Order: sequence, then structure tokens, then C-alpha cells
Amino acid sequence: SFLFVPALAILVHRAPVTQRHWLRHALVLMAGTLVVSIARTLLDPPLALLLGAPSPPWLRATRVLGAFGSFLAVVVMLHAVLFYREMQARERETTRLAQSLAQSQLATTQARLDALRAQLQPHFLFNSLASLQHWVQAKDDRAAPMLQALTGFLRATLPLFNRERLAL
Repeated sequence: SFLFVPALAILVHRAPVTQRHWLRHALVLMAGTLVVSIARTLLDPPLALLLGAPSPPWLRATRVLGAFGSFLAVVVMLHAVLFYREMQARERETTRLAQSLAQSQLATTQARLDALRAQLQPHFLFNSLASLQHWVQAKDDRAAPMLQALTGFLRATLPLFNRERLAL
């Protein structure tokens, strides 16, 4: 009986019962299972003679039905394996797509953050320099200390803009 399982596996692989052609494939599988059952039953008499236990002819018909039921169960199990493998492949693809989406979302977020940093740095610097220019022109005493504070601030903070995360 095990000799016929590979033939059934090939048949299930080529004609799986799916939504698209379920009736045609089911009929092909039933016919193939019946052919395999008859072939197995036809092998019974030569095997029985070799083993020294001949079987009566009327018993052959019941063996065809028994073999048909057994092989039909094998076909169902082969379908279960086929559908399980397809489900695993779909899950792997879903996981891959989810990871790809997460990576692209992370890249998009990083690009937005970089763009915001690029906008903030010049804006802050422009406002500070404009205030300094006004105080220098007005000969305000606050200009020199502010220039020193701005220089110190820029030295301390410019390296921080390249980090992805900052401690709060």
C-alpha cells in the first residue's frame, strides 16, 4: 500500500482541491484514488501466491473498497500537509512584508526627523545672530556675553544633533 503513496502525492500536488477548480480536481483525485485502489488489489493475488496464502476472488471486490477508503484518507492527509505548507509560506511572506513596512516607516520617520533638525538649526542660529546684530549696532552691553554664551552653546550642542536619541 505504501508503494502507491508517492503517486497519490504527485496527484494531490498537481490537482489540489482549491476554490478555483475544486469539482474537476476532486473528480480527478477520486478517479486517481480508484485506479490506485484497483492496482493495489490486482497486486494481491501474485503477492498472496508468493506468500502461500491465496485469497478468494469474491474478497477482491471488498478489498478494492477498503483500499479506496484507505487511499482516500491518504489523499485527505496529503491535502492537509499541502495546505499547512501553503499557510506557512503565506505567514512567512506576511512577516517579511510587515518587517519591510516597519523598516520603511522607520526610514521615513528618520528622514522627517533629519529634515526637522536641518530646519531647526539654521532657524535658531538665524534668530540668535539677528539679536546679536541688533545689540552690536545698538552698542548694547548684552552683546558680548550673549556672543560668548551662543558660542559655548553651539560647541556643546552641535554634536548632539547627530545623535538619534537624547537623554531628557
